[in-house]
Amino acid sequence: MSDKVDLEMREGLTKLIPTILDELAVHDPERLYGELPISPSGYESGFWKVTFRRLANAVNGTAKWLIDTLGEGEKSETVAFIGPNDMSHIVLTIAAVKAGYTCLLVSPNYGTIGQAKLIEATGCKHLLVSPLADLQKRDAIVAEHGNLTSWILPRITELFDVAHEFPYTKTYEEVKHEPLVLFHTSGTSGFPKPIVYTHEVIVATGRQRHLARLQGYESAEDIFFKGRILSVMPAFHVGFQMSGLICAFYTGSVVVFPPALMPPSLKAAVHVTEYRPVDCITFIPANIEELASNMELQDALAGKNVHTLYWGGAPLSQHAGDTVTKRGFNIQTSIGSTETGMWYPIRRTADWGSYPWNGMCFHPDNGIDFRPVTEDLYAAIWVKNKDPERVQPVFALFPNETEFDAGDLFRHVSGSGTDSVWSWYGRQDDLLVFRSGGKWHPAAAQRRIMTDHRDLFDQVLIFVYEFAHIAVLVEPSAAILSKIEEAKQDGGEEAVQKVHDCVLEKIWPTMEDLDRNAPVFISFDRSRIFFTDRPMPRTAKGTVQRRAALQEFESRVQSAQA
Repeated sequence: MSDKVDLEMREGLTKLIPTILDELAVHDPERLYGELPISPSGYESGFWKVTFRRLANAVNGTAKWLIDTLGEGEKSETVAFIGPNDMSHIVLTIAAVKAGYTCLLVSPNYGTIGQAKLIEATGCKHLLVSPLADLQKRDAIVAEHGNLTSWILPRITELFDVAHEFPYTKTYEEVKHEPLVLFHTSGTSGFPKPIVYTHEVIVATGRQRHLARLQGYESAEDIFFKGRILSVMPAFHVGFQMSGLICAFYTGSVVVFPPALMPPSLKAAVHVTEYRPVDCITFIPANIEELASNMELQDALAGKNVHTLYWGGAPLSQHAGDTVTKRGFNIQTSIGSTETGMWYPIRRTADWGSYPWNGMCFHPDNGIDFRPVTEDLYAAIWVKNKDPERVQPVFALFPNETEFDAGDLFRHVSGSGTDSVWSWYGRQDDLLVFRSGGKWHPAAAQRRIMTDHRDLFDQVLIFVYEFAHIAVLVEPSAAILSKIEEAKQDGGEEAVQKVHDCVLEKIWPTMEDLDRNAPVFISFDRSRIFFTDRPMPRTAKGTVQRRAALQEFESRVQSAQA
């Protein structure tokens, strides 16, 4: 195993986030942490320059408010937070630790029942909300939970220039097994479940950013995560926290925040670049799919010197990746999860431009073993190394495990050993298993249908019906939904069926081509393509919650097959 951390770095890379903040606030107070729009709904009013002094003031003021309001926390008890897409999540995460609490960052996008169950699972009794929060939503969660008090946080911008003394004196060895923050799973296969990130997990993730540089290789993160980062990930998501905590505190990046009340989107990201310089934008795949089909937004980004578009968390179609790359953007795929954090990609320095846009090599100290699942798909298995605390956050999260299956499937693109290039294919949960014993992953077929017919569908979900037949749920685009609604009003179900038949006629050449190139046990049938009448449930990354979608539309499928 290679030397993972330079000798002179070792002490610095065991420092805790609150400790780093306190030290920077004293010794480098005017160093820029990030830029935050003054207005919660746009950029025209300018930006707050958030120095580490201002960030520390906001954290310390919030920690003091927590103690004044809730009392000093005992044993890192949980407080839940739901807020808009601003830096409140970062401030409260650190402030809660200082005040003796742990913050559970809750997605505002899940249903009330799922949110209440998540909060209940952590034993939490206090729900904190932003001054900008939807109070009706808050009241619904409180009512559903049944044993929850709620509080409105102070505005963090009002704390920027008010100094509060709130030193943090605990050491890494004292608290490394205590929680820093609670995230939750995406809920793809059921209700979201809490994931505890201890200080050890966060420090290990920080250390992972400083693996020994292998001769002839460079890290993608060295290139992309040293400048000004804009994240279009939701603020509660671990991907957003990677920018606001790991990159800012361990690699020196400057974080550019979107307006709190502007939903994360491609247009919002492009709008930011009109007002502030940005080097790298982290996207969900849906944003890049949209960019590939919008020349106007491509022109706007190209003119602002944004050199890299980072994406991960779900598949990206070949069409979108090729289109954006040909336009001159450097798109870098990454991979990660709430359980594993962000993986550490490397590439040969001299051959940087020759790698496929969806290809990844991994540092050997990650300890990832690729094992065959089907003829051409491999599972990524993390194997515990001798020093997991140093570079394998997953085993700080699950210390009793010796292996961890990340649940991701890859295809081998080229090379061997350290030079192996891998392309992320999809989730193992989505692998379809048939009564005959055959296995087939629908990701490529779903992407193909969406790519060929993006004007017809917003989402496509392929599943196996009764362990024998391929079936498809299609979520019509707004234009098709409008036609369906008009048909329903003018001619009832018979007219609606004509619209369905027209759409099926348009997509059938694609379905026939998929049939020809699929295993012999795969066969598409028009009678098993079902139109949804509302959006399928989504995860925070914009992907379909497969299990929830199938449960929600189960009666529709069964009635059609009866």
